[in-house]
Amino acid sequence: MAGQKPLGSASGAGPRYLYGFHDPGGEHLMLDAGKPGWVLVTEKIGHDPHSTGGLDYSALSDRGLPSAGRALPRGLGVIVRLNNGYHPDGTIPEPEHYDDFATRCASFAANSRGCHIWVIGNEMNHSQERPHGRPITPDLYAECYLKCRQAIHDRAGSDHRVILGAVAPYNNETSYPGNEIGDWVRYFADILNRVGGSCDGIALHAYTWGADPALITSKDRMDPPFHHRRKQFRVYRDFMEAIPQSMQHLPVYITEANQGGAGGPWLDQKNGWIPAAYQEIDAWNRRGGQQIRCLLLYRWSKADPGQRWNISEKGNLIADFQAALAGDYRWDYAARERFFPETGKWVCGPFLDLFNRYGEAICGRPLTDQFDDGGVQTQYFDNVAMHATAPDQVRLKPVGREVRDARLRICELEAQVADLQQQLQALKQQLEDLRSVAPLTEVSHPPIANVVDALPRHPALRYRTRALDEITHVIVHHSATLPTVTAEAMARYHVNDRGWPGIGYHFVIAVDGTIQQTNELTAVSYHARDANAYGIGICFTGNFALEIPTEAQMESGAQ
Repeated sequence: MAGQKPLGSASGAGPRYLYGFHDPGGEHLMLDAGKPGWVLVTEKIGHDPHSTGGLDYSALSDRGLPSAGRALPRGLGVIVRLNNGYHPDGTIPEPEHYDDFATRCASFAANSRGCHIWVIGNEMNHSQERPHGRPITPDLYAECYLKCRQAIHDRAGSDHRVILGAVAPYNNETSYPGNEIGDWVRYFADILNRVGGSCDGIALHAYTWGADPALITSKDRMDPPFHHRRKQFRVYRDFMEAIPQSMQHLPVYITEANQGGAGGPWLDQKNGWIPAAYQEIDAWNRRGGQQIRCLLLYRWSKADPGQRWNISEKGNLIADFQAALAGDYRWDYAARERFFPETGKWVCGPFLDLFNRYGEAICGRPLTDQFDDGGVQTQYFDNVAMHATAPDQVRLKPVGREVRDARLRICELEAQVADLQQQLQALKQQLEDLRSVAPLTEVSHPPIANVVDALPRHPALRYRTRALDEITHVIVHHSATLPTVTAEAMARYHVNDRGWPGIGYHFVIAVDGTIQQTNELTAVSYHARDANAYGIGICFTGNFALEIPTEAQMESGAQ
């Protein structure tokens, strides 16, 4: 399935209409109206890396519109949310299983049909979504998301879009240093800052605290300390306004919306709430800029416990949805995109307009995604570069001087490399000469204090172990703290604040040169993400962005 073309439209953008439901079953309403929209399916896939099964969603994505016996273009867009599980197993697993979960997500996506949009997890700041009660901080979610995104792109193809899970609005259950009050928008912004440009799209949730249609456009604010946050449906604007400029070209999907901001049910009324919600998102999109591609009503399913949010058996709500279908509520007023499978890159919006104006013969194919180049959105192609001069204006960027300067720099670097090679050869000769004069003497090692069993540990969790022959790298860190911070303080932070089994490093070297062994070499501790499995982590205390290591630290580290 790697590299398959996305279904739903020629460009892979998905249907142009905003309409849709969380859960399949109500899609006939959209198709009968000739306005195909979206369906979200949620799957519990676990984190067994040996499980390879997928599912076939093509019955949804291939479903055409009825029209006098003629086959019409495919209509429905499919979004699948990948969950490790549900309460108490967690929407994503514990950190020690992130690699396995990423492998499982990738195999599921690669072995499924009819979907190319995958949401990783759900409402990570909500206590009900925590794996066995362990909080999911923005750092932890970003780590998990990035692993899943890379694995899905590697296995299923880079045309698959891996979407950030939606943050629960109005929920302040997850606090952490820098966000002590658990602000949900700050939580969301911190995730965006962690993932940066390695993101394919964003999911949001938006609700009202009641069934009054006027709440859709209400300007009400929350009570202190959240008086700067919107209380009603326009909470989505708080989230949209928190997205940095460098990520404002990404697609946004509202995957849950209802009247239950306080957990209340849908009221079976045709009162205009649903048309008002679609009109609000349509109005946002008509302003131009970052587009919201769907508004999914939560939820169609008959399996909803207590029938609080079940739409399928509420006739007045269905009539309200049909009234919304009478409008022309879309997302593509400003957004345009095209995927280039040869380079695995997307060209979007005004960048695509300029590409279409000059053509591939002049521009070449895209070499990069859009990125922030000193505050200017930029994208490089085989032959040219483009940069944004205004929110919806792009022009060709002169690159002749850049190419010349780059060639001159390459020549300088080549000369430096040649000089360094000569110096290296001279040093090798000196070493050979020294060896011929006298044998090398044994160097004494400084004492190492083993404090593995004395440091704070998690009451239940333990790092997994490895064989010594799996170790191939030594990875050097600085604590990025005051140099007086001890190994014990680091261990307390890693256990109590990060939820890790113990301190992340194998050795800590203090300013006086004292070396403490803080983990057994066989422990796969957390200190360098993907390199944890084969690396030994050595941490020098101090912040080397502001100062240099002490001579004693350097001596101990070298020994």
